[in-house]
Amino acid sequence: MIPCVALIDHGSEINIISSDFYNRGRWPIERNHDLKVRAAAEVVEDLCGACPNIKVMIGDMSIDQNFFAQEK
Repeated sequence: MIPCVALIDHGSEINIISSDFYNRGRWPIERNHDLKVRAAAEVVEDLCGACPNIKVMIGDMSIDQNFFAQEK
């Protein structure tokens, strides 16, 4: 488990983590697709890959979430 401080946006469509954070966790990642995200001001950025079913602990609650790793 890697403790971290995170901003949780319950209205977000996807969960994004930095590639640095992904490298610390070493979770399985699916890289065989061309993922992109459109951010503010219509900026399109590449995603490194998808990390499915990552266990997230918030207090004493545990849930599995899918994350997408981004270079920046």
